[in-house]
Amino acid sequence: MVAFSVNFYWYQPDSNLNYTHVVYDNVLLNIGSGYKSDGIFYCPKGGIYVFSVYARARVDVRAISNGMMLKIKKHLSSPVVYFKDSISLVLELNAGDKIWVEYWGFMSGRYIFTGHLMNT
Repeated sequence: MVAFSVNFYWYQPDSNLNYTHVVYDNVLLNIGSGYKSDGIFYCPKGGIYVFSVYARARVDVRAISNGMMLKIKKHLSSPVVYFKDSISLVLELNAGDKIWVEYWGFMSGRYIFTGHLMNT
């Protein structure tokens, strides 16, 4: 079995004008030890994976796998409005493949990144 769930509740108080690779500081679950302290999930074995990203903040969110952008959510809001949104991805990955999340924008908020191996 491979599964992980990580989150954080605050990153930086100011706007970020570049995409930033996020390192989640609260590891809730890490079966198979695929999620590492550098904020990247390294696939311990090949198969079909399901990933979800949740953000409650004024940000753009993108998921990256092996350097290739997979999905992006764009949010435009006023300074006082926070969006709650999530993206889900189903990917066929090989052992050693990597996936991580990047954000752009006002990064105060709540962020969750989860994934699990669905089928080998």
